[in-house]
Amino acid sequence: MAIAASVVAIMEGLAQFDVKQVLIQRPELDEGHFHSAWTLSVLRGVVFAVIMVASAGLLADFFGDSRLQTVLYVLALSPVITGFANPKFHVFERALSFSPGSFLIIAQKLVSLGVALSIAIIYQSYWALVVATVSMAVAYFILSYMFVPFRPRFSLVRFRDLFSFSAWLSLSGMLSTIAMRIDHFVIGRIQGVADSGVYFMVRNIAEIPTTEFLGPLNNVFFPTFSKISEDGQQLTRLARETIGIMASIGFAVCVGTALIAEEFVPLLLGQKWVGIVIYLQILLPALGLQSIFAIARPMVTATGRTKELFVNSAVFACFRIPIFAFALITWGLIGAIWALVITSVIFCILQMRLYTQVLGLQVLDVLKPIFRPFTATLFMVAGVVIVGHWAGGESEVWRLLIKIAVGAVIFTSVHTMIWAVMGKPVGIENRVWQLVQRRI
Repeated sequence: MAIAASVVAIMEGLAQFDVKQVLIQRPELDEGHFHSAWTLSVLRGVVFAVIMVASAGLLADFFGDSRLQTVLYVLALSPVITGFANPKFHVFERALSFSPGSFLIIAQKLVSLGVALSIAIIYQSYWALVVATVSMAVAYFILSYMFVPFRPRFSLVRFRDLFSFSAWLSLSGMLSTIAMRIDHFVIGRIQGVADSGVYFMVRNIAEIPTTEFLGPLNNVFFPTFSKISEDGQQLTRLARETIGIMASIGFAVCVGTALIAEEFVPLLLGQKWVGIVIYLQILLPALGLQSIFAIARPMVTATGRTKELFVNSAVFACFRIPIFAFALITWGLIGAIWALVITSVIFCILQMRLYTQVLGLQVLDVLKPIFRPFTATLFMVAGVVIVGHWAGGESEVWRLLIKIAVGAVIFTSVHTMIWAVMGKPVGIENRVWQLVQRRI
């Protein structure tokens, strides 16, 4: 399943044509845009599925595992089902109404989880993951039409309009997907299925903090930036605040997860996965740093300068793929993990270029909002490490709870104290206080 998921991700990236961004970013839309977007999504899904089915046998032979062929046949259903989903659902994000999108995401995950658990408990097979993936696509398709009535029809009347914006964005997505996902493919071929499964688990666990805590924020940022893209000063001001918010959440959840990995991995996954703890402790801080700079993409997309994203993605792919392959061949799995750390730093440097050249931010504008969460993180690490040694004789559950409590108190306290000393600048503290006042 690790290899199959990687193959699907790479193929999906190569077949990428993201009409969602166009439907959110464009100031004016008519029915023709939605019919054309639906038609392009259907065509993309069908072509994607045909390629998957046609190449399934070759890929199974390439990896030396015949099970892969059948898995790819079933997973080919997902892009077809998703392709028929309702493009008008994106009007909610366009109008900065995020509740329907949140409900849809939660519903998808609950359906997928229920299917996966049921099949896993009854059959104890990797097919639980395969069927759960398809069920998520089915849930998305059904719910998208429940929220917004729409009768799509085949039409390409607005194809040129959609393509003019999506061309560079799609090319950028293709390169990013190849650069980010080819690692599973390479490991499966060079190291074998077992190491590929371990690496897949490490990446999945390590990406939970960013995908579950920071991913939803990215869905909010793009339509928000699109609304103010014509106002340079407001866009710059919001960009600085957003960087600080992402840094506060990213450092807290990613570094915090690394600090408790020794306890939560055996509790969550069992003793047989204890070996991945060291990998998580190395990788998670790097992903936290990377998540801060990743928001440059929705910012730049909102301004319409998508060619800059393509250039950035091309340069990053030129660095990431050879560095990863060399480290994997030379040092094995641990080399692959360190390669991810090194390329995360390169990613941040390239994203900094977007901040300065496209958005007009100075380097200090980017680094200043990071100061408070970075300092609070250093104090959190010191405190949790000390408490971890002190509570060494306690059970794993108690050590986990103590570490979480101490880390949360230290991070929040130090972060707030620095904010007060700096004169209460705009940041996550203001947003939290505004939220509390609304609740009161």
